[in-house]
Amino acid sequence: MADNVILVGFMGAGKSSVGRILARRLGRCFVETDEMITATEGRSIPEIFTEKGEAHFRRLEDEMVRLLSGEEEENLPRASKRWRSGSPMPVSPSPCCRRPICS
Repeated sequence: MADNVILVGFMGAGKSSVGRILARRLGRCFVETDEMITATEGRSIPEIFTEKGEAHFRRLEDEMVRLLSGEEEENLPRASKRWRSGSPMPVSPSPCCRRPICS
């Protein structure tokens, strides 16, 4: 199991704001699952909703949360494995990330 903190909640609840603050205080990387999804899919979230529907987007969200939770790779869906193998935004307990914590 990974040592990551995953915030969940409704849109606009403050997950990103709290996540940035928490990451900074813990010396951790801050990662947006929406950014992971758009990078994996190669299109924007509105495009995903239009082309594939909300159910598809929710499955992608679930995959990203499972990936960040540290679930074993063999239990992860294909999209998550693709992300893991070419990740431009590492999730790491160390503060030395290629993608800086947002301020």
